[in-house]
Amino acid sequence: MSKDDTPLADGTSLDFNQISVGSYCDIEIVIKNIGKSALTIDTQGIRLTMASGTPDATFSLNKAPAASIATNESSSFKIRFQPSSEGAKAASLRIPTNDYANPSFDLDLKGAGWAVSLTTSAVTNISTTSATGGGNITDDGGVPVTARGICWSTSPNPTVEDNTQLDAGIGTGVFTDYMTGLTAGSLYYVRAYASNGISTGYGTQVSFSTIPATPVAPSVASIGYAAGSGKLAVSWPAVSGSSIFYDLYYNSTNSKPATPNGPTDLTTTSCTLTDLPNYSTQYVWVVAKNVTGSSAASPAGSGMVGIKVLSISLSKPSATFLPGSSESLAYAVSPETATDPGISWITSNATVATVVDSLVTGAGSGSATITARAADGQGAEDTFTATTIAFSTGATGPAGGKLFYDKGSYSDGWRYMEVSPAYITVGSGQFWAISPWTYTSIPGADGVVVGTGQANTDAIIAACGEGGYWARACREYGLGGYADWFLPSKDEVTEMRTRLSGTEFVHGYGVVSSSQYNYDRSWILRSSDSSWNQTWKGYIDSGYVAWPVRRF
Repeated sequence: MSKDDTPLADGTSLDFNQISVGSYCDIEIVIKNIGKSALTIDTQGIRLTMASGTPDATFSLNKAPAASIATNESSSFKIRFQPSSEGAKAASLRIPTNDYANPSFDLDLKGAGWAVSLTTSAVTNISTTSATGGGNITDDGGVPVTARGICWSTSPNPTVEDNTQLDAGIGTGVFTDYMTGLTAGSLYYVRAYASNGISTGYGTQVSFSTIPATPVAPSVASIGYAAGSGKLAVSWPAVSGSSIFYDLYYNSTNSKPATPNGPTDLTTTSCTLTDLPNYSTQYVWVVAKNVTGSSAASPAGSGMVGIKVLSISLSKPSATFLPGSSESLAYAVSPETATDPGISWITSNATVATVVDSLVTGAGSGSATITARAADGQGAEDTFTATTIAFSTGATGPAGGKLFYDKGSYSDGWRYMEVSPAYITVGSGQFWAISPWTYTSIPGADGVVVGTGQANTDAIIAACGEGGYWARACREYGLGGYADWFLPSKDEVTEMRTRLSGTEFVHGYGVVSSSQYNYDRSWILRSSDSSWNQTWKGYIDSGYVAWPVRRF
């Protein structure tokens, strides 16, 4: 056996000397096999026996030797001495082997627990990067103190191994040390220490925080839209350091107020300014502060309060009206997120056309400009020309058809009728209705008189749905951008034929109406003799046509 290359005879007394109570010391022993065969260690038979008065586990085998050591090979083991109290301690160690000449290795172990009376002083003179610490050794435990000082770390229970210790001399008594190179605004832990040259003891732990450095100025504030009237969202990157607070300044000009007029003592890096004039440009500054002081103000950030309407788009540039006829103008506001998307409607001549909430109504003959203007007052607008004409049979109507009917006054939302300038077809084998309604009466499609064609058309479409048939073809006609065309009733066909000199509206075999005669037939105007006849709903000869009509 050997220790530090020094041979140890069997039965050698191994002295750990004075070790601080609560600390420990390890000694490594090497066993080398110089025999001609493998050396076997009975690891299960190793015995470590404490002497009387020595607590269990004061000595321990921290590392066991190998169970077998080849010729000219070595194995090591470690013995740990860890006293839990003052005074002398002893134990014996026996390691059995298969060596007949020396059947075991035996060592006598001894050491002493050293308890130094040591306290750690409170830290004083704290600055951003330095502080004063120290301690007091009132009793050296009977062993001279050969080194003393303080050690510190940002982690609890610092030791001299942390490489942050200061040496404050030897012996007992009060001592102080000056810590430098610390980080501002950081928490540190400090312990006083005392060493006897072999072991080191520590005082109680104290802690302190260095003073934070004055914050650096924040970056430019980021200005964004905040939902709602008079609001502005502000955010900025966080400033490094602990216990940082923020104050906000804002102004309608690029001149920072002398004192904060926005939120103060914020711990977050965003806020919403309120009660600001809509559509005004605001400049914002942020100042960071802590217990040490305040930073310079950030560069100014700027942004507009709210979102103004940039454009208004009416669905059409113009339309023709008759006295009393009306049309609601569709429009789009951009952007859709505008703070106030409302529209003010204005007419240039109320004697020609009036407008209320996008509903334009014709009055007297002439033209008027209808203006849709953004209610936010920021100037966005679009215009529409309303031309009002007096009723005249055969004149061009609002959708581009021919006017043919005026009932004299408005009722049920309409007064006038116009007919398409050209007939339509739906292909060969043209149907009035599709299965199962070819042999079944459609409820609500029996109207004959003027004013019932639209209801007939609605009923036919509701019953038949998708498919190719006259009522649906008329509804989808779409001339002039209007979606209210319909297949006229029997009397409506008669009116347009009579008022517009008739013959031009008779084509091929005749004209289809929306009037249902019975469960399997409908009314058809024949061109051969201008008479009304009933034809099968499931099939109408391809020579027939339809003239879409609309009322308004």
